[in-house]
Amino acid sequence: MPNNSAVPRVPALGIIGCGRMAEAMLARLLADGLLPEQVWVSARSPQRQQYLANTYGVNVTTNLEVATAETLLLAVKPQSFADIELELADTPVAQSSGVVLSIMVGISSGRLRQLFPRRLIFGQCPIHRHKWAPA
Repeated sequence: MPNNSAVPRVPALGIIGCGRMAEAMLARLLADGLLPEQVWVSARSPQRQQYLANTYGVNVTTNLEVATAETLLLAVKPQSFADIELELADTPVAQSSGVVLSIMVGISSGRLRQLFPRRLIFGQCPIHRHKWAPA
């Protein structure tokens, strides 16, 4: 359920894929003074959307609206990113400026730069090396 009271036109922070890792980051940012009305999030399930809106008071909306944020946190599972890519590609929001912070494993910064050519891209998820993987 969207929380539309006092929603800014462009959020300071947008989170696409607000699962457990992103929720932990969100909780800390709100505890440190970020205002809930400055945050827009998206989540797949209606139950998760309701939980985020009720627990944190943030605006829960579409991926396209969330992507208008000045700072965009991408936190979807890598196998879900192709759907997000298709949804946002060739839209005005993909051409906007700002910052993209990715905590997705296995999605390269080059791929993100193709989708968001005018944004600064930061990838913050470590690449896991297995014993069998070359160094």
